[in-house]
Amino acid sequence: MLETTTASVLFIEDEMRTKNFFARKRFTCQCSVDVVERESAEWRTAMSLFKKKFGKVFAMIRPLPDFALFRLIPSGGLYVRGFGQAFEVSADMKNSKHVTSVRIDTKND
Repeated sequence: MLETTTASVLFIEDEMRTKNFFARKRFTCQCSVDVVERESAEWRTAMSLFKKKFGKVFAMIRPLPDFALFRLIPSGGLYVRGFGQAFEVSADMKNSKHVTSVRIDTKND
């Protein structure tokens, strides 16, 4: 992420909670990535929350020189609620549009 400054995030329904593995609810989001500077106010707030959540284990991880905290900035996404129920989501995560057609790329690599 340090080199590409991009990431893709996937949230997906637990397969144990769904009737059809292929129809699981899921959200995929493309993001740009920023590094949160060490010891900034944002860094200290996040570190405090991590310490509360992970306790002593995190106290060992935090000082490592290769530990980095990233800020993910969404640039839009796709929410799939089930078969035929896909929605493009705007970058601000406030608007969605039902996807009614699929573009299939037939180009062979």
